Amino acid sequence: MPMLGKSASVPTVHDSITGQDPAAVQSSEVPLAQSDEQGSSDIRDQEYDNEQVVESDSQAYASSPNLVCTSTPNHSDLEATSAHSEHETSDASLEDNVAGESPLQHQHIQPNQEVAQDVDIEPRKKARSAANTHAMITRRKNGIYVCLGSFKNYRLHSESDEDDKNLVSKQTVVKGVLLQQTLQAAVAVLLFAVAGGDGGASAHQSSSFLVLVRQFGTAMVVLDTWQYFLHRYMHENKFLYRHVHSLHHRLVVPYAFGALYNHPVEGLLGDTIGGALSFLLSGMSPRTSIFFFSFATMKTVDDHCGLVLPGNPFHLFFKNNSAYHDIHHQLYGTKYNYSQPFFVVWDRILGTYMPYSLEKRKEGGFEARPRKELKDD
Repeated sequence: MPMLGKSASVPTVHDSITGQDPAAVQSSEVPLAQSDEQGSSDIRDQEYDNEQVVESDSQAYASSPNLVCTSTPNHSDLEATSAHSEHETSDASLEDNVAGESPLQHQHIQPNQEVAQDVDIEPRKKARSAANTHAMITRRKNGIYVCLGSFKNYRLHSESDEDDKNLVSKQTVVKGVLLQQTLQAAVAVLLFAVAGGDGGASAHQSSSFLVLVRQFGTAMVVLDTWQYFLHRYMHENKFLYRHVHSLHHRLVVPYAFGALYNHPVEGLLGDTIGGALSFLLSGMSPRTSIFFFSFATMKTVDDHCGLVLPGNPFHLFFKNNSAYHDIHHQLYGTKYNYSQPFFVVWDRILGTYMPYSLEKRKEGGFEARPRKELKDD
């Protein structure tokens, strides 16, 4: 970079007359005028040189807009930093560079003054904002869909419906489910302690397949009966629905890990007491009950998964499935399809059964729609 100005000092009127007597001063008006004219010429030359420095720096910066240069007349080092050198560069450092005074804002350049150009950081802010938005959308996706794909062609609702229609966040659902499972596990431990382990079951009963089938069947009927009448009563009792059961119906679009999201009181009355009755009345051992309750939990999760997968064994053997229960979670179906988690017998007997049909959506997937004749009623 060229040096600023000339090394010669600027002559002044005072310097031109220093050391002369008044008479000499009065007799030297013409030389004095010539001296002033020479001084003005030197000043203009220095200003021109400074302007050439500014123009040279501006052209150099324009050819490399990513560099912020600083220089002084007394140093020969040229420091350059790339605006895109590191991803972790903070906005504060960029603002410090932007805050530097531009040489184009002044008519004269003083010695030791930094020469800096404004750096346009708007494109970087837009890129960072777009990256943050993409990361937020990715985090909001259901974990199972991220791992295994979106199952778009088998969904009962679109992924966007989960965020638009549901009245509770997935983080809140996870916290509620963990709390619910902790309470039920504590109650189950107490129940098994009272039952006294496997002492009530003989070795022959434990190894008999027919006995296990009978115990499973009895437990399924007991649990279904208890769940139906309790579930229906919570819908018909306005106080219980508003303060207890409505928590579960905040999931208008059900998904798998929201199956057991409900009020602790409902979990205690429905799952814990219902499970205890099915365990005691069936006569199964605690060891057998582990398999039964695991099976019942898997069935409940499948009923809320929002998927109609081909070859799903739960759909092959049970009419009470994800599409059947999805009708109940919609506004038009809250007074129908109370049965869960296995059969639809009580809905058929007591007139709360809503028939439906699965229809393909244009954008992919299925939609469970109630039959036209019932919808008209």
